[in-house]
Amino acid sequence: MWAVVSSEVLRDATSCFTRIPKLLERCRHSHCINPWISRSTRKAGLYHRAAGRGGEPRPAPTGTVEIHWDHPGIRFRCIRRLASAPAMRPPYGQAGDAGSAQADNKYSAACLCGRVRLGMQIDPPTSYWCHCQLCTRLGSGARWACQFDKTFAFFDKDSLPWLRWYSANIDTAGTVTNGCEPPTPCQLQCSHCGTWIATETDSDLEVSGSLLVPTAAGPATVGQCAHARLLVDSHGKSEGGGNTLAAVTKFLRAVAPKLDGKSHKGQAGRVGVIGGSENYTGAPYYSSAAALRVGAELVSVYTADAAAIPIKTYSPELMVSTVYRLDPMLDSDPDEVARMVDRIAAALPQLHALAVGPGLGRTPAVLAAVAKIIPMATARNLPLVIDADGLWLINQQPDLVRGCNRVILTPNKMEFKRLAKAVLGDHADGATGSDLAAALSGPIIVQKGAVDMICSPNGAVLECHEQGAPKRPGGLGDVLCGTVATLVPWACASERSLEEACLAACTITRQACKVAFAEQHRAYVTPDVLSKISEVFEQLCPAESSPAAVPLKL
Repeated sequence: MWAVVSSEVLRDATSCFTRIPKLLERCRHSHCINPWISRSTRKAGLYHRAAGRGGEPRPAPTGTVEIHWDHPGIRFRCIRRLASAPAMRPPYGQAGDAGSAQADNKYSAACLCGRVRLGMQIDPPTSYWCHCQLCTRLGSGARWACQFDKTFAFFDKDSLPWLRWYSANIDTAGTVTNGCEPPTPCQLQCSHCGTWIATETDSDLEVSGSLLVPTAAGPATVGQCAHARLLVDSHGKSEGGGNTLAAVTKFLRAVAPKLDGKSHKGQAGRVGVIGGSENYTGAPYYSSAAALRVGAELVSVYTADAAAIPIKTYSPELMVSTVYRLDPMLDSDPDEVARMVDRIAAALPQLHALAVGPGLGRTPAVLAAVAKIIPMATARNLPLVIDADGLWLINQQPDLVRGCNRVILTPNKMEFKRLAKAVLGDHADGATGSDLAAALSGPIIVQKGAVDMICSPNGAVLECHEQGAPKRPGGLGDVLCGTVATLVPWACASERSLEEACLAACTITRQACKVAFAEQHRAYVTPDVLSKISEVFEQLCPAESSPAAVPLKL
């Protein structure tokens, strides 16, 4: 049982004990009571354990306060009337609606759903990269923490009903309602979307740096430590270790087409996928299904005759077209190559983005046809996402994408090594994604790994540190490919950077992997990830929060 008590009440409790010495003599462990009273007196207004374990905290007293102490041989109950509830301490009160955007707030923070909002009136004296066991156990993963004096940090009063606390020391959780204040130290979370917002200690509030955004009165630098830095500009775009949910949420809510029933079929995105072969039918399906789950409305798959029927059986939502026959391609028939090029070229004017490579295979004639299609797409300024076997083609002909600024390459570790060798030659050893992007002078490199690196040709790098899943089933790269192909046209239509779209795609994919693995564990496979994309996207960008519809232009 928990109770909210004041020093005055505890002094009365002490006097009651002194008036009943016979009861105290009967308790062999009476020395446990006095430290409890003195400690509670020093920290008046906090929660104190009386009996039992767990349970919800009691509301702050406005009438009768009861303190129960049960022990073999002694039972104590003190009742006292209070005139009114005690004033709540920062960051929960004593500053009105201080969590909202005010002129004296240098920084603001909010959970993903926006129900819990927090304002800070001073600069953080320090920040650090937190990867403690508690954060890992709670599912928040490694994160930035910016430390504020909590005397100058306040939650919006409308946020308190949604604020949940958890104390690892006593393994108890509760909500901040009716004047209740949590024990310290504790973790603070939005009870609606589950975002872990901050850690409260006796004197500080350690806010998750990825949720932190400077106000008009605040500087651009949020914090820095010996390992990395966190920079946030006026648009919420971040660099370094803070490339996580806050920037992605802001981006998605700015670019996602509004679901108001006024648009026409296909206006939210028409994506094409060139991929699939006799031996690889799953990869183009994963890319296409991911595009649909993220929000594309029409997805076309251009594939081999041997792959078309299997892919059609996977999903009736996909429009699967046979663009070449395998046997003539194996014989390098130039007429079959020309037919493949003509069939896909005819579809390009209807597409908003084109993904090239998932399950494509390495048949030379097929790659020759794709090598003719890529310049046609770039000439139309059509966004291209090149992955898997499409990157094998770029290894052989890097000039196909050199200087093209709407091309995104998504290599994994081995693909990156081959691509760097093909582009940089003898300088490939130790090369970074930035080196490769600079050498190609146009394409964005999404270097997949433990930390996804989004590298621009101008040298800027965005990093996605979001926690994913420890298991790596085949097909996750294909999911990312389809997700990027959906978000890039949205970014173009809203005049946002393609790097932001790539960061958002990496975050969505990692979050979906994390949620899927939490349910399936060792049995987790890529279809589980597809099933969680909608849930993750809704948390980041609820359907009703999208801006005015931005029609995609061909």
